[in-house]
Amino acid sequence: NLRYIYTSFSAPYDFFHFPNNLPGFDSEQNGVWQNAGITYTHVFSPTLLNEVRFSYGRMGLSFFPRPDNVAAASGPTISIAGMQGWGASQVVPQSRLHDTYQLQETVSWTKGKHFLKMGVDFADIRARDAIAYNLHGEITYAPSLKAGYQALGNYLDDYSGGTASVTQTFGSPIVHASLPSQNYFFQDSWKARPNLSVDFGLRYEYNGTPANQLQYPAINYSNLACFPCVVKQQGDKQDWGPRFSFAYTPNFWKEWLGDGKTVVRGGFGIFYDGQFVNILDNTQATSPNSVASAFTNVAGPTRGVANWSSKLSQLPTAPKAFATELSMAAHLLSPKILQWNFNIQRELPGKFTLEIGYVGTRGEHLFANTDANPFLPNRSRAIPTRGYIDVRDNSGDSIYHGLQVQANRKFSRGFLFRGSYTYSKMIDDSSEIFTPGISRNGALSTWSSYPVVQYPTPRGRDDRSVSDFDHRQRWTFTYIYEIPKLKANDSFSRGAGYVVNGWQISGTTAFQSGTPYNVETGFDSNGDGVTNDRPSLGNPHARLASYAVTGDWAGQSAGILCDGPTWWYSYPTCKQVFPSQVHWVVPSSGQGNVGRNSLIGPWYTSWAFSLTRTLKVRESHALEIRADLFNPFNQTHKDGDGYWPNMLLVSGIVPPGSGATSTFADFST
Repeated sequence: NLRYIYTSFSAPYDFFHFPNNLPGFDSEQNGVWQNAGITYTHVFSPTLLNEVRFSYGRMGLSFFPRPDNVAAASGPTISIAGMQGWGASQVVPQSRLHDTYQLQETVSWTKGKHFLKMGVDFADIRARDAIAYNLHGEITYAPSLKAGYQALGNYLDDYSGGTASVTQTFGSPIVHASLPSQNYFFQDSWKARPNLSVDFGLRYEYNGTPANQLQYPAINYSNLACFPCVVKQQGDKQDWGPRFSFAYTPNFWKEWLGDGKTVVRGGFGIFYDGQFVNILDNTQATSPNSVASAFTNVAGPTRGVANWSSKLSQLPTAPKAFATELSMAAHLLSPKILQWNFNIQRELPGKFTLEIGYVGTRGEHLFANTDANPFLPNRSRAIPTRGYIDVRDNSGDSIYHGLQVQANRKFSRGFLFRGSYTYSKMIDDSSEIFTPGISRNGALSTWSSYPVVQYPTPRGRDDRSVSDFDHRQRWTFTYIYEIPKLKANDSFSRGAGYVVNGWQISGTTAFQSGTPYNVETGFDSNGDGVTNDRPSLGNPHARLASYAVTGDWAGQSAGILCDGPTWWYSYPTCKQVFPSQVHWVVPSSGQGNVGRNSLIGPWYTSWAFSLTRTLKVRESHALEIRADLFNPFNQTHKDGDGYWPNMLLVSGIVPPGSGATSTFADFST
């Protein structure tokens, strides 16, 4: 059995990502996907079979300067305050080229009441990633207001102006990585009794040490001060995954359970996730694998630094201990998932079946971000000789419990129906290692991938709460209904049959409870260097878009409260308010008492209809006329699909009379 699939696309002008590029600096976007596979099956005997599969897949996506713009795009980006700059974007060129080779061997053997399967699964992902890199540098020009010069004038005379910078990243923007994996498995399906089947098996996985292909692969928590240090990744060799399940049809209490109409099922398994290339890409893009150098001028009374553009060739290229480092823990484990379930299915009259089940999932050693060198209360870092250190580690943890109910009606007499309901709760202390940045409506994400209190405080102490992905309830319905045919008993009914016969209505409907949102102040009250702090709760019955800061923010007594928006927009004005007047309070130090993901968005509703008419043309031919309606009631979905509200107090709430509108937790915008 041989299979080959190929698809590609090309956007010669990438206006979607770079709509403001000037002519001569345009980029293009290209993509190609290939998939090929061959399967060979050999039957040794009626009870013994062997299957070999080999497959190849390619994922290629690139953002490159257009061929006619390569020369122009090879220089630095010029940014001039107050006007459109020029040059290639700093994230171009960029590409992802992943070739996956996979070999699978499976032997199936039937022996009495046992059906045995065993085999191996070897895969190798070979990646060549061109990562986002300030490869050609950037020169910014600012106005010199005290000297009387605008930014354009400073550019023409090659003065830096006020606060301006020259930056460039040195190193290799290409990541060559091989992510091998080897997997071995054994499974036995045992028909213990006519009404009882049992499955059990064991799987072992090993995903190698792909980070060791970098010059500086990982970081050692016990020696963070060492720089630059070559710390090798240690392989995780303990990924054993047992599996067990059963299906049982009781043959007692037939008046309640029916005669062979009830099935009880259950199972448990341990599964593992692997490392993904983006972690390696981020490690390569920062110190000490790469060096991000900068000259910065601070605004003063003069025009700034003369011959500003010449600073680009003078940037230092040696790694610096104070530079930002994104790395990974030396002994990065494979995230471990424990899953279990139990359900009962019962056949009911009228072609219906009803299934009620419980599903549980536990996530251990999940990928998460840790600021390993936070600021201390005295405003120095825990390791004064080092800068910001972001470590990808296994500090995440999660748990999920869910009740699932499903009713099905087989298609009969022109009617099919399926309805399901889920009531669940998902709790974690870190939902995603790579959180979204800015929504389609311009709101910054507050789903922080960092704990509110940094290392070495355990992440779960203050951040264990409902997950970003928690949706407490979900209803879904699917249906098909064929309008009954009108029998042709006379000429009138035959004529009417041409109009009403052959119609079918189908559709899907879903209702889902809202997404949890994390309320953040926008300030660093606890002084750890990460501005993901949460407020304290004031009056829960006060207007949601209202907050106060403690008086010491405005140089007053810490025992009073100042209206937050007034203080922020008219610093240091303190308009005194009382706790009963505000929903949130921002402390000047320490932690707020509001938990993570404390606000829940509105319910989500989705409708889709289909109306179909089938006309028989000949005995073997028919014409189908179909109309599909998606979101027929024109409902707005502001909770999801890349949109979310502003959940930052400092930017989402404005003072009355300012002429602006508060957007905090406002789903209507």
